[in-house]
Amino acid sequence: MRLHNLVLLFAVISASPAATLSVTMVDPAGKPVPARVYLTGTDGKAWFPSSSVIYERKSAYCSERHFVPPSGAFEIVLPFGRYRLEVERGKEYLPAVEEIDVPAEGVLRRTVRLARWIDMSRAGWYSADMHLHRRLRDVGVLMDSEDLNVAFPITRWRGGNRAVSEDPDLPAFLRKGAVAPAPHRAFTVLNEGFPTALAGRAKVRVERDRVERHEAKDHLLHLTRRAEHADVRAAVRDDREITQR
Repeated sequence: MRLHNLVLLFAVISASPAATLSVTMVDPAGKPVPARVYLTGTDGKAWFPSSSVIYERKSAYCSERHFVPPSGAFEIVLPFGRYRLEVERGKEYLPAVEEIDVPAEGVLRRTVRLARWIDMSRAGWYSADMHLHRRLRDVGVLMDSEDLNVAFPITRWRGGNRAVSEDPDLPAFLRKGAVAPAPHRAFTVLNEGFPTALAGRAKVRVERDRVERHEAKDHLLHLTRRAEHADVRAAVRDDREITQR
């Protein structure tokens, strides 16, 4: 009897109405681009396609659940029902929001056309993230998804009295130096040679110069390489060490 009930339960689950949602995100030129995606059901549950870079964190201080499809497109099988799709790509693009009704079967295709409202790099200003805790292997696609020009990933960190954690790819990226994952984007790893007492007090000053658009990539690489050789080489942060000003 128990085996019979299990078979029936499996049959019911297998027969649950579901369809494939296929989404492509494109820039104003129609090119697929990575972006930050929030996909949520009416019950508040967040959904993630397996082929994406997933960020899911919930604590007493924050709750964030999103994913980034590296190719600019994703597919996911969803149960029949209504979902909210939100797509963001940094501060220079308008967010796109859509309510989607997933059918009981088949494939539902959507194209999200992202609209840029300003292009600061044309005026010689570059966006940057100076405090980035993400896997080094994902930094390139994450920069693209946030439309970031410069990033300085923190590669070693300590929480409370726990041992220092380190990105497993740190040695390889230290050998690479400055990395340009795409045109007009560059990042470098700040070496981890700081004593604990100085952790959290490092500052890297990134100069902002007006440059012609065709010079932007070389200029960004120049800035990141300068950071590599700066006197400040921090990549260790201790959550108890806060600079007093």
